[in-house]
Order: sequence, then C-alpha cells, then structure tokens
Amino acid sequence: MILRQIFNEFIAVVKNYKGYKISLVNREGRVLFSSDTSLENAKIDWQLTSQFYEITVREEKFGYLLVHSDENESEIVGNLLAQSLKTRIAYELAEEFVRTNVSIDDQLVKELIKERDFDSNMIIELMKELKMRLDIPRIAILISSPVEFKQHELTKLKYRIEHKGTIQSLIDSKQLLIFKNLDSEMSTDQLKQMMNNFIIDLIDWGLNNCYYYVGSIQEKIQLYRVSYKNCQWVKQNIKAEKNVPIYFNDFSLKYLTMQLTTNMVFDSFYHYYLKKKEIDVDEMINIAESLYMNNYNVTQTAENLFLHKNTLIYKLKKYEDVFGIEIRKNFQDKVLFYLIANFYREEKRQKQVGVQL
Repeated sequence: MILRQIFNEFIAVVKNYKGYKISLVNREGRVLFSSDTSLENAKIDWQLTSQFYEITVREEKFGYLLVHSDENESEIVGNLLAQSLKTRIAYELAEEFVRTNVSIDDQLVKELIKERDFDSNMIIELMKELKMRLDIPRIAILISSPVEFKQHELTKLKYRIEHKGTIQSLIDSKQLLIFKNLDSEMSTDQLKQMMNNFIIDLIDWGLNNCYYYVGSIQEKIQLYRVSYKNCQWVKQNIKAEKNVPIYFNDFSLKYLTMQLTTNMVFDSFYHYYLKKKEIDVDEMINIAESLYMNNYNVTQTAENLFLHKNTLIYKLKKYEDVFGIEIRKNFQDKVLFYLIANFYREEKRQKQVGVQL
C-alpha cells in the first residue's frame, strides 16, 4: 500500500476546510507527509501542536494525523478528517487484501481440482496462508454464465464473501468455482437453506442470470475435486433454470445408476428390455423420473405431470403387470423401476449418437 499516494489524494479533502493544515507524523514525531510541503521531514513539538489523532486501522498503527488551525471548531473538523483518513486506508487495505488473495485462491483451486500430481503439502500451506480451517467440510458450487464474467466483478465478490470463508476461481471465462465452508453438524434441510440463502446473496451481488450447480459435501481436501466433478455431472445431465440451484445429492440414484455400463445393465435385465414393446417408453421415462424427484408421492407426481391421480395409478398398475414388480409397495422394486427407465433412456441416447447395443 502506497501511503504517500493515499495521503496526497487525501489532501484534496482539506481544501474544503480553508485555513487548515494537515500532516502525517510517525511515532518518533517526524513529519512523513504534509499539506505544507515545507514541514516534511521536520521534527514536531508535541506540546505546541493543537490537535493530533492516532491513525490505527485493523490493529496496525500508521502514525498520527496532525491538524492545525486557529478556528474554534478545529477539534470537530479534526475528528472528521481523522475518521475520513482511516476509512480511506481501510478501503485500500481491503483492496490490497483482495488483490493478493485472489491470486492465492486461483492457485489453491487449481491445485485442488488437479487430476494428477496432487500436492497435499502445497495445498495445506496455501490454505494456512488464507487462514482457512482444515478441520471442517466444504462443498463445491459451480456457477455457469451465458456471458463472460468480468474480473472487477469477481474481485468485488471476493471482498464481499471473504468473511464467509470461501475460495473462488474462474475455471474459464464463463465458469466460476467456489468452495464453501460448512458446519459439520448441519442437517440436509439446514444445508439447503444455508446454500439457498448464500446463492441468493450471490445473485444480489451481481451474479444474476446464471446457472448454479452444487456438488457433494467433502471432509478431505483430496476429495474436493470429487465435489467439483459432481457439479460438472449435474451440469451435463440435469436440466437447469437460471438462478435456481441444482443439488447433486437430489440425483444420487440417477448418478449411481449411470455409473453402470449399458452393457452390464443390458445383460442383467434383458428380460425387462424385451417388455419395452408393451409400453410407451418416453412416457415411462418421464413418470419414473418424476416419481423419483417427488419421493414416490403419487399425488405430487400426478400434479407435476399434469395427470389425474387415478390416471397415474392406472399407468403404474400397467407397469407393475408388464414388469412383474410392485412399484408402489416394494422399495427394491421402486429402485428397479427407476433403473429400467434409466436403461431405456441411456439406450435411446446411444442410438441417437449411432451406438448399437
């Protein structure tokens, strides 16, 4: 921080108070800078000085502001000038902190999401430099924008959320990655409420009309990359709306079923594959997906699909007859129904790109 430059800019403030002289003096009584340049480097006599104010910002002492005037209200004006100078220094310190920490954030995030050559010692040192706790869980938030992020906006964002214990870095010009601190005792509902509020803050701070993808909670720094990859998976596989966060954990079953190879599912469930001729596959996929997203609540699922409840029940009964399962009563059959629908979906996708089973 260039203190001389700050003080020279601050001298312009004094021009509003005619007849006033200000100087910044170190603890030894030597004038560092002054609106009266003839006083610079002079040794002042504390007893003869009318007003002086200690300038301490964030527990760091920058010296004393000396205010000289023959007016009766010099003490009031002096207090205003001293407070104004403290505010200006505090702002510059904050800007300097952000400029420094953004570069460290970038380095840390880059190391955390590396596929190879993971250096835990370097990561721990960077986290210590940022005064980040190592004993709490964190979660990744991937923010995707249809337009390029502006660097000055990200710098301001870093300053606003620094106290919340986050780190952030651009993945590319349209993707911002944030790792957010969490309370280890937080329930699922509490987590969602906290994350929703945090994302509302991000939107209010300027990250509007973006897509928000939230990864998995991770306790170990070696697994932060997994949380980020979970965000990427959600982005690639789940339809999103602007400014509405999508949580990886809401699609855990879908994620797990998609980790199975198509051939593995095809061999194991070929019996069910042959049944597809008896049903409307696209309709079944939509119903299975909606059931899962609504915790297999038939009433809510019917509303989401714009179906009468009895119509949905009729269709579920048909699936139960065709596949020989009990979707509404048996948990294992609920999962199996979802798995079959997911297999049909994947088969359809592969055919569209020219892959034959």
